Amino acid sequence: MRIKESQQLARFIQYVLGRRPDEFGLVPDVDGFIPVADLLKVAQEEGWHRVRRHDLATLSQQVNQPVLEIRDYLVRAVNRSRLDRYRETTDGPKLLYTSIRRRAYETVLQHGLKPQGHISQVILCAAENLAQKIGRRRDSAPIIVTVHVHSSRQCGVVFRQFGDGLYLADHLPASCCRLPRPPQTIQRHEQKQVDAPATAKTPGSFTLDIEPLVNSPTPWKTSPRERRSKDWKKARQKERRWKQDRRHPP
Repeated sequence: MRIKESQQLARFIQYVLGRRPDEFGLVPDVDGFIPVADLLKVAQEEGWHRVRRHDLATLSQQVNQPVLEIRDYLVRAVNRSRLDRYRETTDGPKLLYTSIRRRAYETVLQHGLKPQGHISQVILCAAENLAQKIGRRRDSAPIIVTVHVHSSRQCGVVFRQFGDGLYLADHLPASCCRLPRPPQTIQRHEQKQVDAPATAKTPGSFTLDIEPLVNSPTPWKTSPRERRSKDWKKARQKERRWKQDRRHPP
C-alpha cells in the first residue's frame, strides 16, 4: 500500500474506531475493542476493497504514531478520547430494528433475542436500513426483527443508547419482537418434514421396503436373450451380414 493510501486509511480507521463507530453499526466493548472481521467488512462497504488484516497490522506497528491496536481477533483505536459511552435512556423511538440470520428464525420466534458477538448486548437500530446493512455482514438475506420499545420496558427491559442511532439491551422476550413471514426456504424445509413418512425404527436394525419388489416385474426370471430388444437383435444381424459380405464378396 502506498504512503498516501496508508494515510487515508489511517484517518478512516481513526474515525470509525475512535469517533463514530455507531455510524457504521459497530459497538465496541467497554475497552473499546471490536472484531477485526467487522472492521474489514466496514472498510469494504466504504470502498476499501483491497484492505486486509496485514494492512491493519502495519498501521498498528507504526513507530511514530500508531493508529490502532490489535489484540488477537480484536482491534481498537489508540486515541479514544472522543469515543462515546453507553448511557441508559428512557426516551427514544417507539420501534427499534435488528437483523437475524435466516436459520435463527425459529429460535427468535420462540425464545426472543439474546446477545451475540463480542459484547453481551443485543444491538438495536433506530433506522431499519442500518439494521439491514449490519445483517448483510452475516447473511446475504437477513431477516429484520421489529422491537416494540414500550412493551419491552413493561417486561423489564432496560435500554442503553450508544451514539445517535444504536441501542443496547440484555435480552428481548419473544412477545416484544415482531417477525415477518418465514422465508420460503424455511417453509419448504417445514413442508418436507411434514410430508416425510413416519417409519418405526428398531434399534440395531433396518426396515426392508418390499413393496417396489412386489409390484414391479421380476427381471431376475427373464433370460438375457429375453431382456434384449428386437432392435438390438436386428442391429447385430445386420452387422454380421455386413462382415460376411466383406469376407466373401460376390
